[in-house]
Amino acid sequence: MNPYFKAGFVSAAIAAGNVKNLTPHAVWVAGRMYPASGIVARIESSYEEIVHGVTMMTLGDLKYYLGKDEVALETFAKDCDVLIVSGMVHGAVGGYHSPCFVSPATGHPDVERNDKGHIVSVPAFLV
Repeated sequence: MNPYFKAGFVSAAIAAGNVKNLTPHAVWVAGRMYPASGIVARIESSYEEIVHGVTMMTLGDLKYYLGKDEVALETFAKDCDVLIVSGMVHGAVGGYHSPCFVSPATGHPDVERNDKGHIVSVPAFLV
């Protein structure tokens, strides 16, 4: 998908309020808070044997959870929804190739941090 087209789609969905946060915590973007929806997107993973404190991880399928129970995407999202996911999930699903996924721009130079260095707000979404 063309990233400029996706940016327009995301902007329109945000303006319409069609955004669901699939991280386990509230996300602040450009002064606007997106509360956690209660559903979390996760990438399944498996690990090789640990040798000298090092292991290899293999990423698997994208799954959605409500607590410990897996739920289907169709039960909570519409085609016009934008889904906020972690950077790891966003990268694993192909970033801008996936029309409905965005992640907070946590590496942007305009990120706001508290006195402990924790991110308080990001200036934008990554598409």
